[in-house]
Amino acid sequence: NTDFPLVIMLHGGGGDKNVIQAFSQLNPVANALGYIAVYPQGYESVAIGGFSWADGRGTTADNAGIDDVGFIQSLINQLKSDYNIDGQRVYIAGFSNGGFMAQTLTCEIPEEFAAAAALGSSLGVQQAADCTTDEATPMMYVVGTADPEIPYNGGTMTNPNVEPIIGVEAA
Repeated sequence: NTDFPLVIMLHGGGGDKNVIQAFSQLNPVANALGYIAVYPQGYESVAIGGFSWADGRGTTADNAGIDDVGFIQSLINQLKSDYNIDGQRVYIAGFSNGGFMAQTLTCEIPEEFAAAAALGSSLGVQQAADCTTDEATPMMYVVGTADPEIPYNGGTMTNPNVEPIIGVEAA
């Protein structure tokens, strides 16, 4: 009869649900604090040797026409139907490509999330331009200033196939 908070953790590009589950170590914390942790898996891409999210930056999942916003919305609805989920305490987090996807989700369906976290990611230039929601979602960034993949002050990432990003402070 208890309503549980829900934390959805998204893997990075080239990763999968098992990698992010092991990396994040959310299960012991979820068990100790009483929330449900979920690790969905994105679109399988042979090109990157793993899975990716259609976060709006031109990823392999974007180029394949995958609707990951719809997928995550359906997942949330199914979890609310199957479990006692507190709809006011649904959180989204992700690493790298998953962090960019978490931000896309807070722009597209902000009403679903109490807060979000982006680890090892900033915000794509076009993502920022496309995010026109009036709803503010609390956001935590975990980014290193010397990260070789995610330039802290923005610019071109080492992956030349995705759009440039804005700086973490601007995001």
